Amino acid sequence: MRKPASYYDLPPDPYADYKMEAIYDRDKRNFESREKWFYVGADLFHKNRVKVGITMGDLGSRSYSSGNPDYFLFCAFQCQDAISPEQLRAIEKDVLKRLDKTYVDDDGICQRMLHAGSQYPSEWYRDVEFYDFVIHVHWLLFKYHSRFFIIEGLESHWDSDEDLLSCIFNERYTKEEQQRFRELFLVNRYC
Repeated sequence: MRKPASYYDLPPDPYADYKMEAIYDRDKRNFESREKWFYVGADLFHKNRVKVGITMGDLGSRSYSSGNPDYFLFCAFQCQDAISPEQLRAIEKDVLKRLDKTYVDDDGICQRMLHAGSQYPSEWYRDVEFYDFVIHVHWLLFKYHSRFFIIEGLESHWDSDEDLLSCIFNERYTKEEQQRFRELFLVNRYC
């Protein structure tokens, strides 16, 4: 899964001052960037397993797993181009901490899976409602970290534009399905 190449073809304002030029340059970098993502992965045959992760590069290396051939990227939220590796790691750490508190089983045990050999926490969660989990991830990122992500607008059912994080989905989903997921992000944004 990769973001298609896109080019910012809006011409700069010839009367812009230095602040407007800086905004133009930032917007151009964000629009054209194919790097810096917070992503959600899935397992084709274990529907209640979800993986969250980050990459400072493009999504190509995160689109597959040699250890799990059934893994695929479900969606990815694009960060602003100026985000640092430290900032992105801090966001991931915060979101994982919040997910760990929310996703616990009936015995109070965190549903985050452990690596078999080391017993260290992995980026995988088990026994979760997949779509609810993804919606929750969007909500956490939007509520606590939106200043680090690219924001896009989506016309809602109430005929107004609503903001959500810029997101791309796996090509296995139709445009209609992708639109429905975006609408679910909006409806459930105020959890």
